[in-house]
Amino acid sequence: MRQCVICDDTCLTCTAGGADHCVTCEDPRGLYQNTCVDPCPSAYYNNNNVCEKCDASCCECDGGSAQDCTECCETKYLQGGECVNACDPHYFENEVLNTCEPCDSTCKECTGPSEKECI
Repeated sequence: MRQCVICDDTCLTCTAGGADHCVTCEDPRGLYQNTCVDPCPSAYYNNNNVCEKCDASCCECDGGSAQDCTECCETKYLQGGECVNACDPHYFENEVLNTCEPCDSTCKECTGPSEKECI
């Protein structure tokens, strides 16, 4: 004979009581290892209330493809949602933020944002 169980407050549906037996989650939570979390852990994104792994090229993301990166790991730079080894022409590598930033409009290449940093 089956018995109903009361799910943990964080779960929408569950297989047993307790926060680690969730099957589905309510917004804004995402299911991660049978628990409902908000936000999803680092290197995961919330896809319809399920935490899914970011593309391997991303440290943080808002979708599952290599073009959905929001933060890059160590030696990569974020440019247009992608993590790249080197920035495109007319951009410089911001070592602090790990991003590609635009050069001054007078520069073809640069080492920083001002016109005095043109190469």
